[in-house]
Amino acid sequence: SSSWRPMSTIDAPEASFDARVVAVESGVVVFGGYRFAGLFGREDLASGAVYEASTDSWRPFALPAPWQPRFQSQAVRHGSKILIWGGCLRAGFGVCSDVFPSEGWVFDPDSGD
Repeated sequence: SSSWRPMSTIDAPEASFDARVVAVESGVVVFGGYRFAGLFGREDLASGAVYEASTDSWRPFALPAPWQPRFQSQAVRHGSKILIWGGCLRAGFGVCSDVFPSEGWVFDPDSGD
């Protein structure tokens, strides 16, 4: 029979909306999204973490300096890398202010680069 068990939350990414989750061989990568900041504010996130299923542990990472926090980006796994494309910044109440339609990044969850 199968059963469910809770995952560790130590070093897990903070709670967010519209984060991206990509399955990798050893677990999942979670990054980006946004959180509420005040009554009408939102803050886009520029961080994430790799979850290692075999050890039930999280390894946090920061996205590179030129990366701008965003939500609604697209992400796929290709071999051992994650390809991230596009997304937008949120301004005001639920409005996408800047769109990154032709900006892409490559991330290696094994090395954090």
